[in-house]
Amino acid sequence: MLIISVIMVLLLLAWYVSAYWVQLMLIQGDSMKPTYGNMSLVFVDKRSNSFQEDDIIAFKKDGIKGVLVKRVVAVEGDTVCIRDGSLFVNGEKSKCQPEESRIDYAGIAEKEITVPAGCYFVLGDNYAESKDSRYEEIGFVAGKDIVGKIIR
Repeated sequence: MLIISVIMVLLLLAWYVSAYWVQLMLIQGDSMKPTYGNMSLVFVDKRSNSFQEDDIIAFKKDGIKGVLVKRVVAVEGDTVCIRDGSLFVNGEKSKCQPEESRIDYAGIAEKEITVPAGCYFVLGDNYAESKDSRYEEIGFVAGKDIVGKIIR
Protein backbone atom coordinates (compact mmCIF):
# COMPACT_ATOMS: atom_id res chain seq x y z
CA MET A 1 0.00 0.00 0.00
CA LEU A 2 2.89 2.38 0.75
CA ILE A 3 4.38 1.83 -2.71
CA ILE A 4 1.06 2.67 -4.37
CA SER A 5 0.77 5.86 -2.29
CA VAL A 6 4.31 6.92 -3.24
CA ILE A 7 3.63 6.24 -6.93
CA MET A 8 0.39 8.25 -6.78
CA VAL A 9 2.15 11.20 -5.13
CA LEU A 10 4.94 11.08 -7.73
CA LEU A 11 2.44 10.97 -10.60
CA LEU A 12 0.50 13.89 -9.14
CA LEU A 13 3.73 15.87 -8.71
CA ALA A 14 4.81 15.08 -12.29
CA TRP A 15 1.42 16.22 -13.61
CA TYR A 16 1.60 19.47 -11.63
CA VAL A 17 5.14 20.28 -12.82
CA SER A 18 4.19 19.50 -16.45
CA ALA A 19 0.95 21.51 -16.29
CA TYR A 20 2.31 24.65 -14.63
CA TRP A 21 6.13 24.80 -14.69
CA VAL A 22 8.09 22.83 -17.29
CA GLN A 23 6.83 20.42 -19.91
CA LEU A 24 8.73 17.98 -22.10
CA MET A 25 7.66 18.36 -25.73
CA LEU A 26 8.44 16.50 -28.96
CA ILE A 27 8.96 18.67 -32.04
CA GLN A 28 7.47 17.18 -35.18
CA GLY A 29 8.61 18.45 -38.55
CA ASP A 30 11.57 20.40 -39.86
CA SER A 31 10.30 23.99 -39.65
CA MET A 32 12.88 24.85 -36.96
CA LYS A 33 15.83 23.14 -38.63
CA PRO A 34 18.80 23.48 -38.07
CA THR A 35 18.06 24.60 -34.48
CA TYR A 36 15.65 21.72 -33.82
CA GLY A 37 15.00 18.88 -36.24
CA ASN A 38 12.11 16.46 -36.53
CA MET A 39 11.62 14.37 -33.36
CA SER A 40 13.72 16.70 -31.16
CA LEU A 41 12.84 16.71 -27.47
CA VAL A 42 12.69 20.14 -25.83
CA PHE A 43 11.58 21.61 -22.53
CA VAL A 44 8.93 24.33 -22.47
CA ASP A 45 9.13 26.81 -19.59
CA LYS A 46 5.48 27.56 -18.87
CA ARG A 47 6.28 30.17 -16.23
CA SER A 48 7.61 32.63 -18.82
CA ASN A 49 5.19 35.40 -19.70
CA SER A 50 7.59 37.90 -21.23
CA PHE A 51 9.12 37.20 -24.62
CA GLN A 52 11.65 39.08 -26.69
CA GLU A 53 13.27 38.95 -30.08
CA ASP A 54 15.18 35.68 -30.69
CA ASP A 55 13.23 33.68 -28.06
CA ILE A 56 11.81 30.39 -29.32
CA ILE A 57 8.23 29.88 -28.19
CA ALA A 58 5.56 27.19 -28.25
CA PHE A 59 2.02 28.38 -29.00
CA LYS A 60 -1.45 27.28 -30.04
CA LYS A 61 -3.45 28.80 -32.85
CA ASP A 62 -7.19 28.52 -33.46
CA GLY A 63 -7.91 26.25 -36.40
CA ILE A 64 -4.47 24.60 -36.27
CA LYS A 65 -4.04 21.23 -34.61
CA GLY A 66 -1.25 20.85 -32.07
CA VAL A 67 1.37 23.22 -30.71
CA LEU A 68 3.67 25.20 -32.99
CA VAL A 69 7.29 26.11 -32.21
CA LYS A 70 8.78 29.25 -33.81
CA ARG A 71 11.29 32.04 -33.19
CA VAL A 72 10.10 35.51 -32.12
CA VAL A 73 11.51 38.00 -34.64
CA ALA A 74 9.44 41.06 -33.66
CA VAL A 75 7.44 42.21 -30.64
CA GLU A 76 4.55 44.63 -30.16
CA GLY A 77 5.11 48.00 -31.80
CA ASP A 78 7.85 46.75 -34.13
CA THR A 79 7.48 47.15 -37.88
CA VAL A 80 8.23 44.07 -40.00
CA CYS A 81 8.95 43.76 -43.69
CA ILE A 82 10.48 41.01 -45.83
CA ARG A 83 12.02 42.29 -49.05
CA ASP A 84 14.71 40.99 -51.38
CA GLY A 85 14.96 37.81 -49.28
CA SER A 86 15.77 39.64 -46.04
CA LEU A 87 13.84 40.28 -42.84
CA PHE A 88 13.74 43.89 -41.69
CA VAL A 89 12.54 44.90 -38.23
CA ASN A 90 12.14 48.61 -37.59
CA GLY A 91 13.92 49.34 -40.86
CA GLU A 92 17.07 47.35 -40.02
CA LYS A 93 18.09 43.86 -41.10
CA SER A 94 17.12 41.46 -38.32
CA LYS A 95 19.78 39.70 -36.28
CA CYS A 96 17.46 36.66 -36.19
CA GLN A 97 18.13 35.88 -39.85
CA PRO A 98 21.48 34.20 -40.58
CA GLU A 99 23.57 36.07 -43.18
CA GLU A 100 23.66 33.18 -45.67
CA SER A 101 19.90 32.54 -45.59
CA ARG A 102 17.17 33.88 -47.83
CA ILE A 103 13.42 34.19 -47.29
CA ASP A 104 11.71 33.54 -50.61
CA TYR A 105 8.10 33.91 -49.44
CA ALA A 106 7.21 37.19 -47.70
CA GLY A 107 3.46 36.60 -47.34
CA ILE A 108 1.72 39.24 -45.23
CA ALA A 109 5.11 40.89 -44.54
CA GLU A 110 5.61 41.80 -48.20
CA LYS A 111 4.59 45.33 -47.21
CA GLU A 112 5.63 46.87 -43.91
CA ILE A 113 3.30 45.85 -41.06
CA THR A 114 3.23 46.79 -37.39
CA VAL A 115 2.96 44.14 -34.67
CA PRO A 116 -0.17 44.90 -32.57
CA ALA A 117 -0.12 45.30 -28.80
CA GLY A 118 0.20 42.01 -26.93
CA CYS A 119 1.32 40.14 -30.06
CA TYR A 120 4.46 38.72 -31.67
CA PHE A 121 5.66 38.04 -35.22
CA VAL A 122 7.30 34.60 -35.45
CA LEU A 123 9.25 32.67 -38.09
CA GLY A 124 10.52 29.12 -38.28
CA ASP A 125 14.28 28.81 -38.80
CA ASN A 126 13.70 26.75 -41.95
CA TYR A 127 12.00 29.45 -44.02
CA ALA A 128 11.11 27.16 -46.93
CA GLU A 129 9.32 24.60 -44.69
CA SER A 130 7.76 26.79 -42.01
CA LYS A 131 4.14 27.90 -41.67
CA ASP A 132 4.53 30.99 -39.52
CA SER A 133 3.44 34.63 -39.17
CA ARG A 134 3.96 35.20 -42.90
CA TYR A 135 0.84 33.12 -43.53
CA GLU A 136 -2.60 34.59 -42.86
CA GLU A 137 -3.78 31.45 -41.05
CA ILE A 138 -1.03 32.00 -38.45
CA GLY A 139 -0.45 35.77 -38.56
CA PHE A 140 0.47 37.53 -35.35
CA VAL A 141 0.69 35.37 -32.22
CA ALA A 142 -1.23 36.74 -29.24
CA GLY A 143 0.43 36.48 -25.84
CA LYS A 144 -2.58 34.55 -24.51
CA ASP A 145 -1.91 31.77 -27.07
CA ILE A 146 1.69 31.18 -25.98
CA VAL A 147 2.29 27.97 -24.02
CA GLY A 148 5.82 28.95 -23.00
CA LYS A 149 9.43 29.52 -23.99
CA ILE A 150 11.68 26.73 -25.21
CA ILE A 151 14.59 26.19 -22.85
CA ARG A 152 17.81 25.90 -24.82
